[in-house]
Amino acid sequence: SDLFDMYPPSLKLIDVAKVLLCITMLLTFPLPFFACREMMIVAALVTKRADIGFQLTSDEESDGENRNNLAAPLLMAPQTSSDSDDDAQEPVTTTQGDTSRDSTLPVWCISERQLALPYHIGITFLLWGTTIFLAIVAPNLGDVLNIVGCATGTVIAFILPALFSLKLKGYTHLAGFLLIVGVVVGGLGTFFSVKKLIGDSIEAVAPS
Repeated sequence: SDLFDMYPPSLKLIDVAKVLLCITMLLTFPLPFFACREMMIVAALVTKRADIGFQLTSDEESDGENRNNLAAPLLMAPQTSSDSDDDAQEPVTTTQGDTSRDSTLPVWCISERQLALPYHIGITFLLWGTTIFLAIVAPNLGDVLNIVGCATGTVIAFILPALFSLKLKGYTHLAGFLLIVGVVVGGLGTFFSVKKLIGDSIEAVAPS
């Protein structure tokens, strides 16, 4: 938005561009919710199925095309079992008798990537409330980007690759170096970013 300050205030088209930018941001804001909510579901299912010793069958592993279909509805109804699935694992039939669901799924899921409606609404409002709270308390966008970059950027770029290498290949000097750099840089950067955010927040609310 600072880009618009380069133009003279008398230019009316700049006001139109500002309104269009606001509309764009308003419509773009919900998009991260889909990815965040889906990753939370997938992570929860992996943990749940690991506790019960569940393993994917070959049919489920080859079903990635359907699960990654962007045209699929967001709130899918439970699917009925087909004749071709009779030889596979028998799903649990619901009380209505005309729908069924995967017996390995917990009660809060209707599919591997979709929550039941009450949980769907609840987790969406939780994510929305968290982002709104952070937007209210953060004095400026720069402080938020500093924390995100230091806290998550170093984890993704340094710490996780090093941990993957240590897990798959064992210790190497490169993996150890990346891990140390990620922990030190990420820790110090996050500390000073949070310190700056707190200082800026106090300064913003302090009476002048």
